[in-house]
Amino acid sequence: MVLGHAFDVNEGIAVDTHVLRVTNRLGLASGDDPLKVEAQLMALVPRERWTRTTDLLIFHGRKVCDARRPACGVCPLFADCRWQSRQAWASGAGPRRPSRPKAKRPARRPYRTARRRGGGAR
Repeated sequence: MVLGHAFDVNEGIAVDTHVLRVTNRLGLASGDDPLKVEAQLMALVPRERWTRTTDLLIFHGRKVCDARRPACGVCPLFADCRWQSRQAWASGAGPRRPSRPKAKRPARRPYRTARRRGGGAR
């Protein structure tokens, strides 16, 4: 990314966790190996757009296609997305998961203060 931004040299597409997630959800690439995903994306995107594509995928992964709470309802790529759970997240509810029973906490002991001996101030 530094070469692309500072020197306008396109040497590849940076694949981080956001790019992996977005490209897999959109169906642009498949797999969890960053090198294989980079090769798939480099074959798909023209070389002069590699730096900008990296920026856009990272930004989309951070702001819209979040790992825990994706904003599918406002996603401009919703119609093209191939992610199975997108419809549930578009409604704002997210997929329903079975709730775990709450663990019982151990009984608390009363807090005891230390008594000073001698009765006077120190």
